[in-house]
Amino acid sequence: LIVAESGRYQPYPTDFGASLEPPKNLCVTSLCDDFSDLSSAWEPHLSPDIGRVTGGGHAVPSEPLCVRWGALRIRSGPYLYANIRRPFGIDNCSVQVQFRRPGNYIISQWKPVQFGEGMGPALALRWNDGREIRVTCSGQGGEEVFTCVGTNADGSRGFRKGGPKLGFINYFRVELHADSLSFWGSADGEDWQQIHRVSRAGFMGAPDTLLLGQGADIDVNRTAYDDDVYYDTLVVARLEE
Repeated sequence: LIVAESGRYQPYPTDFGASLEPPKNLCVTSLCDDFSDLSSAWEPHLSPDIGRVTGGGHAVPSEPLCVRWGALRIRSGPYLYANIRRPFGIDNCSVQVQFRRPGNYIISQWKPVQFGEGMGPALALRWNDGREIRVTCSGQGGEEVFTCVGTNADGSRGFRKGGPKLGFINYFRVELHADSLSFWGSADGEDWQQIHRVSRAGFMGAPDTLLLGQGADIDVNRTAYDDDVYYDTLVVARLEE
């Protein structure tokens, strides 16, 4: 139920984001997902303290992973990891996903919950030797912006670059080219904005794993404030090069 002045509320069009999708003949259908259900191909990775945000201390008790309103909802905290992973194993491709963050509030301070560094919604590709590339979001100047990060096999940072501000419904995109990596974000469902483009040196070969969700494997602290992120329309496609 929405009560507002005439013209104030503008619903999203039913084809929101359609212009961002690659040609269907290039899609790798075995890796695409509309999250009408949670496929058994995905393996959950949840913080051992995830019960602090799913048990009802600051919200209605709920599972950390569930399909709701036609999308995958992942509940975590600003500093608790919760993600899903599946085998990947292809190269020279693009990977993109829609995500929505509803903007939960810390009531005592009346400000939006912001994710800790490395703990925001993310689309990541990982190699078994520890390398990872990730497009995510992070706080910058009091606002959240698209961010891309590369991690080397020894755990050192290969690169990090911030980009444009987030919207309400957003899209991440990673492209694996023969000689470069490019990272994109869209906050309007109509156009991609490039976050960064970098040489593939150090990140050659097909990634082994696709990761979707918040954080990776380590909690930053044990905050009990919950944050829900909704993921939808995961598309993997071959690049035309």
